[in-house]
Amino acid sequence: MFEHLPYHPLDPIFQLLAEYQVDPRPEKVNLGIGLYADHEGKPFVFPVVKEVFGKIDLHNFNYQPIGGNKDFLRLAGELVLPGFDQKNLALHTTCGGTQACSLFKELLLAENPKSSILLGTPTWPNHLVIFKNLSIKKFDHLNAQGEANFEGYVQAIESAKSGDVLLLHGGLTHNPTGRNLSLEQLKKLIPILKRKKVFVFLDFAYLGFGEGIGEDRKYVQIFFDELDDVACGISFSKNASLYEHRIGVLIIKTNEKQAVESQLQQFTRESISMAPGLGQEVMTLVLRDHQKRWSQEVDDVRRDMDERKAMLLKELPDEFQSLKECRGMFGLLPLTSEQVQRLKNEYAVYVTENARINFAGILPGRVGYIASSIRQVL
Repeated sequence: MFEHLPYHPLDPIFQLLAEYQVDPRPEKVNLGIGLYADHEGKPFVFPVVKEVFGKIDLHNFNYQPIGGNKDFLRLAGELVLPGFDQKNLALHTTCGGTQACSLFKELLLAENPKSSILLGTPTWPNHLVIFKNLSIKKFDHLNAQGEANFEGYVQAIESAKSGDVLLLHGGLTHNPTGRNLSLEQLKKLIPILKRKKVFVFLDFAYLGFGEGIGEDRKYVQIFFDELDDVACGISFSKNASLYEHRIGVLIIKTNEKQAVESQLQQFTRESISMAPGLGQEVMTLVLRDHQKRWSQEVDDVRRDMDERKAMLLKELPDEFQSLKECRGMFGLLPLTSEQVQRLKNEYAVYVTENARINFAGILPGRVGYIASSIRQVL
């Protein structure tokens, strides 16, 4: 049994993390996987999240509903779409943002398996894996000037058929490029999306890390206000430091709320029965009792990431200065794969193979070493 199964190597990002963890060199620096560390490189947990963990009901670990904790779903919906009529929203708690993407994929396969995913690349590599059972139509996310390729998005939508899905990263953040379409550009896309009857799915893994929660959620609101066919996956891994607790939410605008939610519940029952409850309880308390404080802590982290990025860029040559325009955790260093390998092998500086750097992993006390290492491989 199983002798015919091929070996699947570890996901490249987690493989990089595994290599970093066993690297004995004391000077090693992890700029690969998307984690926010404190200034000493130690794991960071938002203070408000630490506080509400102490208020979790320890006398009741019974099952959550398959679709999710109702209070959590209501609060998460109000966070992203304040004032929106939730009668038109199918809401489902997910096991992180990854399962939000995966459940949306399952819904597409059940409704319209011939639909195509319009996907600007480079993108989060897992998008290509999650949506592999659908036709993926790739186009360049960046133009020749290194900016978000608005014309490419227009062309991709114009060439789409009714029922195809445009996958967007939420907010001005983008993994891995750190550059995304502006709100003004999105407004110009909306009439084309309506005319072509193209569905929009927003993968929003970094709510608050672009310009703050209030500004970032406008990226969702503009589509939910204007389109009938739109969905959004929200993750609380990064912006609430709940990485291992796997908590997210899938929001779908629909007139068929009951049917859509029933499908999502069935998909979940067949796989994991229900999303983990701890993250739901934590975020329910945060959103209900401490939302203003949490929003401020997210702002503090966002500004700190920007400051770390600025410190590094100050010590790098001119060809790196375009990274000042990146928003959120990530950007692409102008390095070749050979230079990336040299950074790891010779200097113990870890970035992903495509030269994506995690600004949140820059330690202020190590900026000089990181900059010197990068200059050495140029």
